[in-house]
Amino acid sequence: ANWTYSVEHVMSQIHRCRFVQYVPSAVQAIAFENGASRYFDRAAVSRADGSLEIWALMESWVLERRIPGTKDVSIEAIVWSGGRLFTAGLNSFITEWDLAEYKPKHSVDSCGGAVWSLAMSNTGTALAAGCEDGSVKIFSLKDNFVELSRSCDRQEGRVLSVAWGPDDSFIVAGNTESMIRVLDARTGRTRTRISVQDQQREKTLVWSLRVLSDKTVVSGDSRGFTQFWSAEYGTLKFSLRTHKGDVTAVVAVGDKADTVCSAGIDGYLVLLKRNSSGVYRWVNAANRHAHTHDIRALDFSENGYFLSGGIDTTLVVSTTSAAEAEVIKPFFHRPLGSLAVSARVLLHQFPDYLQLWQLPELISADDSPELLLELKPSLLDNITCSAISSDAKAIAFSTPTTVRLFRLKFKGKTVSVTKRECALQPCEAMAFSRDGLLVTISATGLLQVLDVDLGTLKAAQLPSLNAFPSPLLALSPEASTVAVALDRVHVVSLKTLEIEGTCPFLGKPTTAISFVKEGTELAVATADKKVSLFNASMARTPWTLMNSQSYPSFWRKAKDPITAIASDPARPELLFLVTPTGFAIISTAVPIGAVEAKSKKRKSKGQDAQAKEEDETDIVGQNFRFVRKFNPLLQLDFLRSGEMVVVERPWQQIVAQLPPPMFKAQYGM
Repeated sequence: ANWTYSVEHVMSQIHRCRFVQYVPSAVQAIAFENGASRYFDRAAVSRADGSLEIWALMESWVLERRIPGTKDVSIEAIVWSGGRLFTAGLNSFITEWDLAEYKPKHSVDSCGGAVWSLAMSNTGTALAAGCEDGSVKIFSLKDNFVELSRSCDRQEGRVLSVAWGPDDSFIVAGNTESMIRVLDARTGRTRTRISVQDQQREKTLVWSLRVLSDKTVVSGDSRGFTQFWSAEYGTLKFSLRTHKGDVTAVVAVGDKADTVCSAGIDGYLVLLKRNSSGVYRWVNAANRHAHTHDIRALDFSENGYFLSGGIDTTLVVSTTSAAEAEVIKPFFHRPLGSLAVSARVLLHQFPDYLQLWQLPELISADDSPELLLELKPSLLDNITCSAISSDAKAIAFSTPTTVRLFRLKFKGKTVSVTKRECALQPCEAMAFSRDGLLVTISATGLLQVLDVDLGTLKAAQLPSLNAFPSPLLALSPEASTVAVALDRVHVVSLKTLEIEGTCPFLGKPTTAISFVKEGTELAVATADKKVSLFNASMARTPWTLMNSQSYPSFWRKAKDPITAIASDPARPELLFLVTPTGFAIISTAVPIGAVEAKSKKRKSKGQDAQAKEEDETDIVGQNFRFVRKFNPLLQLDFLRSGEMVVVERPWQQIVAQLPPPMFKAQYGM
């Protein structure tokens, strides 16, 4: 049966919110977990706000976990070893992370000041750190701790880059004083000094180093050169200017010592290949303008993927062969806000503070949202999750170390805030029920229910082997049960905290859950961009069984995951599947058609940048419509029947707040 759903007929009842000034942070460091026995790639990414992200490449790039950072503490380097994750930064500490609870496991002082670079030995048993004081520290990795075992010879200037030789017998270290040193890993003494040419009387910064399997040292420096050196003799084997500015990263591709990729502040990735015969020579085999701004980090996975990031805040996935690259925009894979439906208040979460906005009753030119409150707590850690009650009289948030609860009192346009005592443990997700319960779930599966008025607290430990990705929760409309997504999706009674049902294993990580059809069914979205509906007995509904393979090909191929599921009380049979690039509308009353109809494009008026953002193409199919008008999409929900709230952050507004890209000379200028 043909089915259509027009967005235009409710356009006057959409709150299109562009007032949220969300600006993502630049990428600082990237590291793949190579050597793991996984069917998917896994990478750790750090950002300038101190946050740490764990990404998994399956059918789509899934944000497995985001760990909020600590204020004014940046992560400059990341390494993996046998499933263990280590980071270091300007606070001088090397930290190992607990990947079961996603929190610091332990930290050790570098004993050399700020750490600018890390390198893991090929055996995975030793860690080299390049430090502010000009030394390289070698740490031994024990089962449960990290121990300083040796301090290598100091040099002038800070150590910006370190790398191990293929047999772990030596370490190379590049500094801020035009120097590369080859250090004996056993004694810490200097074997060879390599002098890098200065640039116009300024010292050359050696930003990145790699050692190939034939013991050739590859360096990237501030002059824009990628150079190849003999580790044994310290002589220059070949030099090539690959970038118009600093070369910030170099990586070896494979283990044959014949392919290298470099990245620079000009935004380019350059692939270099070694001449297979004759004179030792490297040539520029390919280049790609992957980023609009400086590239800060680059790594290569053993499955053939490059992952790069930098000032423009995006992550770019590419390969040595594909002509096109995949761009991952820096938007959270879960909503950063929540609605107080009764009070018509929107809560939006920033890394270290919260904003409350009053949404108008009528949508007209004279009625605009009003900022009610900015809550900026004096905490060291950034915010993990937050929630607001339906009447906007209570808000709560969690950091990795504490949970805070506040009472709000409204007097006209004035809001008074009172802190309440709260015994809740830190959590990954939280929500208020309509009857005043605050429900939270932690990374370890600890479910907590706090009666905000009475102050009583109940808790239960749910079974969880691995909460991947981050735990999710959804409250039923009548607030009698809560759905919790860990490694499995459980439905739990809020009265007894006993599991009433568990969804069958779906084979892929859960990315969004929601009660739909007035709470009679539970919708579960997975990383393969499919939605399964379950009835009260946790059995798949007939619609789910009928449509599991019927999703349009463009939808299955798109890499952005479903981040939320919304439903319109006026049309409970409709599902709104939210992604960062738009939302899909599906009816659960009829099947999804296998044949897609033509796309429908609405043209905008005007020639300015703002008007161009209104251009969009709706992909329309049989019982499937993908709306791209609101993009990038941070949040979508309903205040009441037919009244939608859309929070979006146009990409051009984000770019306008980034630092300018590298200057490029133009003809005639």
